[in-house]
Amino acid sequence: ATLVHAYLLSLPNINLSKNELNKIVETIESTCDQWADMMEKDLSIEGPNCTTEWEITAICQIHQLAKKFISPIKMNRWQKWAIAYCETQATRPFYYTGYNHELLRCVAMHYCGQTFNRPDFKEYALHFCKQLLDYATPFGFWEEGPHHGTSMRYNYFSIQGLSWMHRFSGDKSIKK
Repeated sequence: ATLVHAYLLSLPNINLSKNELNKIVETIESTCDQWADMMEKDLSIEGPNCTTEWEITAICQIHQLAKKFISPIKMNRWQKWAIAYCETQATRPFYYTGYNHELLRCVAMHYCGQTFNRPDFKEYALHFCKQLLDYATPFGFWEEGPHHGTSMRYNYFSIQGLSWMHRFSGDKSIKK
């Protein structure tokens, strides 16, 4: 619902009452503050330890779609932990999890780099994504790995990650 609300706020001629607008902004801020609370707790205890990519991608989308409605203090808070996530992910070992997560990690890092002017994140994500292309079978299918076996569902998420990386980077070698 959070991204739906952000998209709604991005529409050019949306006619919302002040009360409706405030409710939408409160929903976005409440959800993102919960993510930030979790990440800040992890940062204080053991450093960034977020294993999911979607919160980072969502923060970037919210920033691009609804930034003018969000408190700058909150947006800066969310940006801080999104960047901390990416800095940590850039030091993680290759193939820490399934290919689908690795490709979606590339998407999150590239989008964060694009959104918050961090070209180093974009470069890392594109380099890593290209390495992952070599792990597809000759038929363009990614095995989930020895711990899961084959799964078309996971392969779908891998293709989705590649599609987003191609869209963000424009790199033709990703569009095999």
